[in-house]
This record gives sequence, structure tokens and C-alpha cells, in this order.
Amino acid sequence: MKFTDQIKAKAEELELSKKLDSLGSAAKEALSDAKSKAGEVAHDSKAKVEGLLDKAGTVIDERTDGKYADTVAKVKTKAGDLVDKVASHRPGAEDAADEAATDVTDAAAEADVPSDDADPEAPPA
Repeated sequence: MKFTDQIKAKAEELELSKKLDSLGSAAKEALSDAKSKAGEVAHDSKAKVEGLLDKAGTVIDERTDGKYADTVAKVKTKAGDLVDKVASHRPGAEDAADEAATDVTDAAAEADVPSDDADPEAPPA
């Protein structure tokens, strides 16, 4: 019997395939939980993060006489976008986004705001 055959036989004897599947499932669940928790923390801390970014930007602008104001603004925007992206992974975030989109659509309909698809030169209905 070849060495590889012995390894395969031992793996089958120990039911390694089932154990690896179980481990993979547990790891996937743990990562999903971590992603959700990170989303919750990001959502709950968004205002604090924005405040700290504003403070840091102010200090940098003061010390550099505004020389890097554009760069600081870009970094603040990117950091805010990153917090939003992480926060979107919290439980219920998709439902909240769908509700917000529906609210905006409903508000536009109530205000009789034309859609982006409307022909701007067409007479009002």
C-alpha cells in the first residue's frame, strides 16, 4: 500500500472530511457574527468618528496653515465612506436602506417631483 493510500485510509477512519466541514461551517458563522458586530459598532460610533475626524482635520489645518486642506477633506470623506460601508453589514441594515429609499420615493411622489427619466422639455402633465 502506498503512503498516499495510507493517509487517505486514515483520514476516512478519523472522519476528517466531516470534521473539516463542521469546522468550516463554524468559521463561516463566526466571521458572519464578527462582521455583524463590526457593523453595529461602526453604526453606533459614526458620529463619534466624524467628530474625531473633524478635530484631527482642524488641528492639521491649523498647524499647516491649511496647506493640506483638500487632502484632509478627501481623507475625512473616505473614512466616513468606510464607516458607512462597515455599518451596512449590521443586521437589518438592508431593510433600513430599503425603507429609506421607499421614503424618498414616496416623498418625491407626494411633492410631485419629476423623475430623472422625465423629458425636461415635455409639457407638465
